[in-house]
Amino acid sequence: MTSFAKGGWKSLVRAVAPALATALGTPLAGLAVAAISDAVLGKPDGSEQEVEAALAVAGPDVLLRLKDADRAFTLRMRELDIDLENQKVTTPSGRQFGFDIEPFSKHCLMNGLDEIGLTLQHADHIRAFETKHRAVQPWLFL
Repeated sequence: MTSFAKGGWKSLVRAVAPALATALGTPLAGLAVAAISDAVLGKPDGSEQEVEAALAVAGPDVLLRLKDADRAFTLRMRELDIDLENQKVTTPSGRQFGFDIEPFSKHCLMNGLDEIGLTLQHADHIRAFETKHRAVQPWLFL
């Protein structure tokens, strides 16, 4: 029997099936929910309440099926063609789906920027500020 941590059944999914858990908050959530439901309940269209109830009493066999579903989901996601610039996903069969993404997040992803990279874009301004700050308040640097 499985007991849930503070985060509920989704915390269990995060621990056992991280790819599926990550997809829950994305446009791929529908696929992830179907995979979780199928692994846990044996049907792709189970309700959240059914999944939660099944995971509350899940034994190693169910957790193993969930882990296997996570691996299969990861492989399926590798088959997708994701066009971030045009915000389209194309399946191996040629079906296309659009998706929304916040403009700032898209900019960061398109340019490979994390928090440090964003900050380093302003390195010249930062150096100028530090030089001026040292000159105006030198006692801070003793």
